[in-house]
Amino acid sequence: MRFWKKVSPLRDGYIRDKYKSKEFIESHTNEQNENAIRYGHPYIGELYRPHLTLTLLRNELDQDEVLKMIKWNDNFIKVDEVMLCRMGDWGTCRETVSSRKI
Repeated sequence: MRFWKKVSPLRDGYIRDKYKSKEFIESHTNEQNENAIRYGHPYIGELYRPHLTLTLLRNELDQDEVLKMIKWNDNFIKVDEVMLCRMGDWGTCRETVSSRKI
């Protein structure tokens, strides 16, 4: 978090429009809203969840077929949850389609 505290003044109060919307504010916690204002993103510090984007489906209708192909018991990497998401800007997870705790 120290990094964000140091660079935050460089943002000079800039807040992305999507973080100012009533829909966003009402669907996120106070901490997430404060992070969006202070740091430019809601999931900072303890709220950040490291992740890897493994693939992007060209047709989201293929998602059921892809879910069937995943071997959930494979232990090729240490993770605590696997999620299938609809992608947003810059490869972000816009919406969780399916998730599974491991």
